[in-house]
Amino acid sequence: MSKVKKKSFKKIMRDLWKAIVEWFVNKYQEFMKLPMKIRLVMLVWLIVILVLVIFIIIGSHNKRNIEDYNNIEKEINVAMEKYLEKNELYATESKPLILTTDILIEEGFLDKNIFDGKTCLGYSKAYYRDVYDDETKDGENVINSYINCKGYTTKGYKENK
Repeated sequence: MSKVKKKSFKKIMRDLWKAIVEWFVNKYQEFMKLPMKIRLVMLVWLIVILVLVIFIIIGSHNKRNIEDYNNIEKEINVAMEKYLEKNELYATESKPLILTTDILIEEGFLDKNIFDGKTCLGYSKAYYRDVYDDETKDGENVINSYINCKGYTTKGYKENK
């Protein structure tokens, strides 16, 4: 019976690293044997692909942030609805009801960590809707919330409500 030697993890990783480096060196040497024009075209395409990948990564990150802000707006809408119900307040045809997020937080309808450490201002506006459509019932309040954070502002946000 022969004894099988076990290679240590460190030795396996060192051998793997050497194989990877050797593979890249061989590819580089093959690349350098190509004519200069072909190398330049390949480098330009490589740069274009890298730029596209970077834009895709940044775009997906921004989309995720926008979804986070949209969720915050929805939470503010729910808090405003609860506030109006508890206090039996209704918007009139001539005057909408407006509450800042600070008031909703102070009154306990909104979590104080709603903005997750971001510096933001926000408010919610309730309108009276006396026309029936697919989204609202006759005479129901329609609530829209607006936030202004660094890097994101809800469309329609106004400093002086």
